[in-house]
Amino acid sequence: MFSLPAMATSRAAHRPSFSDFKPDTLRGALGFFRVGQTHAGHWWLLDALDRPFFSKGVTAVNRAGTAGGRWAPRGPYVDTIDARFGAGDPGPFVEDVIARLRAWDFNTLAAWTTPEFFDRGMPYMDILDFRKISDHAFRLGPASLPDVFDPRWIEACDRWAGEVCTPQQESRLLIGYFTDHELGWAQFPADPVPGAPLRPTLLPICLS
Repeated sequence: MFSLPAMATSRAAHRPSFSDFKPDTLRGALGFFRVGQTHAGHWWLLDALDRPFFSKGVTAVNRAGTAGGRWAPRGPYVDTIDARFGAGDPGPFVEDVIARLRAWDFNTLAAWTTPEFFDRGMPYMDILDFRKISDHAFRLGPASLPDVFDPRWIEACDRWAGEVCTPQQESRLLIGYFTDHELGWAQFPADPVPGAPLRPTLLPICLS
């Protein structure tokens, strides 16, 4: 078994130069994060300076101390942070967190990071969470799903994507976006309660 630092060190030792990439495989705009394939057949991320990039990220970085990215509910961690760094300017807290992550050899803020950390010197990802757009969703039993065939839902997604993505369109540190993650399809519970009735899953819900 390899630890993450060992894997990263091994990968970094074999990091190719830009001349090792096949030009016809480069995907993305020059001057931004993009991807490409080496002549040896390996796919890599390339940063804004076209340097091969091995991403080592922390999933959820925020002031709330809870998971959820932009939707993260406030947790007791906030009070501790406010007491130490102040409740106003987020800069001191952000700088402290990024310094600690770099000291721990991380180089990416993953997709459940909140926007005050964006463009503060560390590459980052974002998530759109289209499933959160619930204006045009239908709810059947335990399932809550967007009505993807409703034109209004598509329009709502376009508006939300514009709101999230437009401020970041010139960012040289943005790696990319998740559209969604861990969608709930009303599946059977992983640990069903003995004797409890099983709720219907997505297929019988839709067929009914």
